[in-house]
Amino acid sequence: MGHAVARPAAPRPQPFANLAAPGATPKVWAVVIGIQQYQGRTHATAGGEGDAAAFMQALSNAHWPGDHILELVDGQATAGNIRNAMQWLTQHSAPDTVTVFHYSGHTCIQSSGPCGAGHVYLWSVDNQFISDDEVGNNLRNLQGKAWVDFAGCEADAFDKGISNGDRLVTASSQANQKSYESYDWHESVWTGLSIDQGMLQGKADTNHDGVVTVQEAAQWAKPQASQMTQGQPNGNQDPVISSGLDFNLAQAAAPPPPPPPPPANNGGGSGGQQPAPKSPPPGCLVKGVLGC
Repeated sequence: MGHAVARPAAPRPQPFANLAAPGATPKVWAVVIGIQQYQGRTHATAGGEGDAAAFMQALSNAHWPGDHILELVDGQATAGNIRNAMQWLTQHSAPDTVTVFHYSGHTCIQSSGPCGAGHVYLWSVDNQFISDDEVGNNLRNLQGKAWVDFAGCEADAFDKGISNGDRLVTASSQANQKSYESYDWHESVWTGLSIDQGMLQGKADTNHDGVVTVQEAAQWAKPQASQMTQGQPNGNQDPVISSGLDFNLAQAAAPPPPPPPPPANNGGGSGGQQPAPKSPPPGCLVKGVLGC
């Protein structure tokens, strides 16, 4: 991830404050993590804050309630809070929920050590590390429909048993590739394309129905990210889309339709005759600079 000029972070509300209890409606829940200003001597990213802001705007546009979204940006994105956030999200998930998890920030790959070779880690703001195995062990417990998105180097390495028919994982790069950022956009290449341009600006509306689904956004951004990063010293990035699961963020947050009224019984009484259902009429279908 690229270098950016450090600046003081604005005060933010405490994580986990004023969040809805499990079972609240609408049944949508999200964790959005973006890290730009790291503690200590770790260099800043260029797009952590911008990525988080784009995701938050997409969820807001889709009317996801704020007390169903846990946002961890910069100083809030400690290793402890990230671990608690993953558990919070899985605990709120159920067979009828839709959940979203997004991480944007540094990652670390370990070639040797006590945890074994070849592991990739989420790099928290306090310079702690959360392994791909730990991430997988948490997020594979998500019930219902889920979208898990990683914007960082070696991103697809974090799909340790997460993706299946009900859980879509989108990763900014393959497990052996770097991911890049745009200094002009103040976002990662992946999130800038898929969320900002694809969803918020509507460029991924390939079927021109006025709605950009998560699959449309990812499929539109994937080839562009690969083309945009051609010729980089560390090679280009090829985003990964794990499954064909698709849904509309706004539709997921919409309240369920009211139950149909009880059928009329010709004036009441148990002996009333029900009118014959009407058949549909004939022919009617019932239905700037890149850095790593």
